[in-house]
Amino acid sequence: MKYATIENNNITEFPIIERDWRNISGISMRKWVDCSDATLLDIGVVRVQEDDKPTVVQRTQVAELNTKPTLVGGVWSQQWIVSDKSVEEVTAFDDRVVKSIKREASKRIIAIAPEWEQSNMLARALTLLRKGEANLTTAEALEVSGMDEVWTEIQRIRSVSDTLEAADPPPDDFADDRHWV
Repeated sequence: MKYATIENNNITEFPIIERDWRNISGISMRKWVDCSDATLLDIGVVRVQEDDKPTVVQRTQVAELNTKPTLVGGVWSQQWIVSDKSVEEVTAFDDRVVKSIKREASKRIIAIAPEWEQSNMLARALTLLRKGEANLTTAEALEVSGMDEVWTEIQRIRSVSDTLEAADPPPDDFADDRHWV
């Protein structure tokens, strides 16, 4: 709970800092919770409740608490102000989401084949390419087939990442598996 000082039905200080007001009221702020509203009002203090934070569209809106409480229906409350983000803020948000999508794609690719394994596959594929497909043994042909499966899945993940990054707006829930299947 927050508190404010009041004079002539106007907030004079908010929020109250305990060390500044303990001497004036003679009551520790920790004990104010036990006081009635009338007792607090007698010493010029009111309780201030914080309204529930509204739901906002994170990409385009921001919610900030009003710095000065208002009296609504006999209750002092600190209300939320919802405002639209600037074009620059929306662009910065989208850029952060795109970077996060790239990190998610990287995480998924590395789960399939860590970077050291990808490097080894590329080196081995180059060796087998020089040998020529017609000259591969059955074991080598199976090895190439296995590498193809891995690279096909990596390319699929990269394609999904490209699609998510290009979406306008990019989805907030980009890490949800349903986007990556």
